[in-house]
Amino acid sequence: MYNPTDPDTFAEAIGNKLIVQDERPLRALESVRFYGSGLYALYYNGDFDAYAPIRGTATPIYVGKADPPKGAKTPKEQGDKIWNRVREHVNSIKEVEAHCGKMGLTGNLKLSDFAFRYLVTASGWQIAAEAHLISLFRPIWNKESGVVRGIGKHGDAAETRANERSRWDTLHPGREWATHEGNKPNRLSVAEIKALIQKHFELYPPKHL
Repeated sequence: MYNPTDPDTFAEAIGNKLIVQDERPLRALESVRFYGSGLYALYYNGDFDAYAPIRGTATPIYVGKADPPKGAKTPKEQGDKIWNRVREHVNSIKEVEAHCGKMGLTGNLKLSDFAFRYLVTASGWQIAAEAHLISLFRPIWNKESGVVRGIGKHGDAAETRANERSRWDTLHPGREWATHEGNKPNRLSVAEIKALIQKHFELYPPKHL
């Protein structure tokens, strides 16, 4: 029975609203700043072989949320939360691109290969809506999917830098703190991680909406 007052129904409606927002090049984020907290999604259309199944599909590579300050009601009161969150991902991708350029490596990440969508939401609704989108798309960079976690990891603290290198940083080397001499290699090789990605896409085929 369809219940329009069910919180899950609202979460689905908000998630669906994100999906129909304009898709923008990720590099455009550097020239435009905006207010608001809520939802965002990253899309990949590059040449990294393991991600070929999602090229040209409606399936994002990552879905995230940006939480507002307590009591915020308007986008301006919420601050530039989405913008800042996505900017962190931009910086990570740029570090990978710069590193691979220096090393002469091809076929890894480039900022120009990414697009994003975002939706400013009323404070509080971003949590359930993010969970809905992760359940719907199973994005491979989301930790909930258990495949290529690590893009949202920070290395500011010494104890964080000393942790095992994430699968994301293993596939996409370049973040300086993740290659620190105290950072332990991931227990899985690049080939083993790519095999997990392939298995994931077999279990959860990308969606074409």
